[in-house]
Amino acid sequence: MQTAVPKVDLLDAAAKERIHDASLSILEETGIQIDSEMVANTLQEHDIPCEVTGKQGDRTLWRVKFERDLITKLLQTAPKTITLGGREPQHDLYLDGKGSPDSVYYGTLGSAPVVHDIETGQRRLGTLNDLAQFARLTQQLEHLDFFHVSVMPSDVPNAVVELYRWKTTFENTAKHSITAAAYDVKNLPFLLEMAAVVQGGEDELCRRPIFSATECPIAPLFFAERTAENIVELARAGLPSIIYSEPFAGASSPVTLAGTLLVTNAEQLAGIALTQIANPGAPVIYGGVSTTMDIRTGNISFGSPETGLLNVATTEMARYYEMPKEGSGGRTDSKQVDCQAGFEKQGNLLLAVMAGANLNNCAGTLESNYAVSLAQLVIDDDIAKRTKRILAGMAFDEETLAADLIKEIGPGGQYLGNPHTLQYMRQELCLSDLCSKGTYEDWVKKGSSSLEQMAKQKAEELLNFSEPAPLDPAVVKELENILRSAEKAHGIV
Repeated sequence: MQTAVPKVDLLDAAAKERIHDASLSILEETGIQIDSEMVANTLQEHDIPCEVTGKQGDRTLWRVKFERDLITKLLQTAPKTITLGGREPQHDLYLDGKGSPDSVYYGTLGSAPVVHDIETGQRRLGTLNDLAQFARLTQQLEHLDFFHVSVMPSDVPNAVVELYRWKTTFENTAKHSITAAAYDVKNLPFLLEMAAVVQGGEDELCRRPIFSATECPIAPLFFAERTAENIVELARAGLPSIIYSEPFAGASSPVTLAGTLLVTNAEQLAGIALTQIANPGAPVIYGGVSTTMDIRTGNISFGSPETGLLNVATTEMARYYEMPKEGSGGRTDSKQVDCQAGFEKQGNLLLAVMAGANLNNCAGTLESNYAVSLAQLVIDDDIAKRTKRILAGMAFDEETLAADLIKEIGPGGQYLGNPHTLQYMRQELCLSDLCSKGTYEDWVKKGSSSLEQMAKQKAEELLNFSEPAPLDPAVVKELENILRSAEKAHGIV
């Protein structure tokens, strides 16, 4: 069956070559900065010069320059396809470097310190219980494919906060999970031990990694100790890193979109190089999530139309390298569940997926990713459903064209109740579980509920009457023991 699929292109072949060549020039002539002695030693062992350029507090700063031929060689060993595992195989995600429609996925976005309370509507600091609720609800929502660990809990020890987050995530969703691996590199071995326990051993963890780690350079062109060391250690373990470049046009990159694209791409090539130097063939994902700064307020503006354009451009560069891509389509600057949140999320998400971005982390977020809302999470699941339908395109064959049926029905006829309608209506038509589609009178009879009220009700029903994806109690006990060991190592217990 022939299917027409909507696509969007922004860069022609010459533009992609120009961005690539300029990125190589930046990495060869200017390079990147790191403040990790371990990574500097690793690079020097591979005959990559690291020049000491100064001190930042008690840290030594190194400037690393990559010859363009080396980057070209390292790009060849980066995988073109990656499998991201769920706790259960039905949740596995298959990413290709072509942006195929069946390799495009949708999920939440993580690390928000603030939660919009579903009962009171008030903003407050997030807790570990909030994180459990977001993970459980994501597990239940059909059109969200992965869980980007949504909440930064304020009620656990900061030294091991990431381990509490991972443990709670593993306990409450069987879907693939994403966020920063470890804010303190000393916690990374504990995370790897946790993940291996959940996934049934180190070999199975490498084959079907249950998590992937967003590792963020500090734009422009600075890989801080934690980021650089996590990238290297995860690569050595054979686990996926997402090089999460996030320059802000006008602040940490040129105000021009082309200049911001260039900073993003140069950081991507440097991060990819680190993974392949550490372990050729290690899984790595092009994670360009660049955006803009609102020049009137100084705030980050993920809901800007320019963010949509940058999503397209960075995705096209990932396609140029035939690498899987994570994007930032579907985010909003709105402070509440409202029309602004809707049009910013849907508009930029469509651009990202029609360009072929594999992982689209957006659901549940408000306030430029600073806050999350369970009601918005439910709404974004519906937005993902709509987006999947659009990306599925239009099927063309004799049955779907229905020329014979049109002739048979003739002028003035109707198709309601026809076997052809019954056969194709569910696959052709996207039916929303939230949006009001009837008459005004029908809406009033049903309580005149707003979209946010409908979403809150659905969230509460799913949380109250559904079970999380349970872990074996023995596995939970092992996770608790690992967490206690980590706390002991930090002198907490």
